[in-house]
Amino acid sequence: MAAEIGAETHDAVFILTGEKDKVLKQLGDLRLEIARRMELIQPGVFRPLWVLDFPLLEWDDEAQRFFAMHHLFTSPYRGYGADAFNQQRRFKTSSRRSI
Repeated sequence: MAAEIGAETHDAVFILTGEKDKVLKQLGDLRLEIARRMELIQPGVFRPLWVLDFPLLEWDDEAQRFFAMHHLFTSPYRGYGADAFNQQRRFKTSSRRSI
């Protein structure tokens, strides 16, 4: 398997299965934990990042409802129709900034 995916000596290979959103969250948490243990995150260093097109809401299977994934100063893209909540479970956002 290592040859098939191009893994070499000292590479780490992680295999996760499950629902895509949950697996991506687990991989993100794993990435942060490895960075903390390897002291790759410098305390007190602020490196801002402007994210575009991030998800606005996420569906919670247990609660059977949407939850906000980010801050309140965003809204769905204008292209989403009134029935979008019945058709989709992921929405991209359009950030709003007022001065």
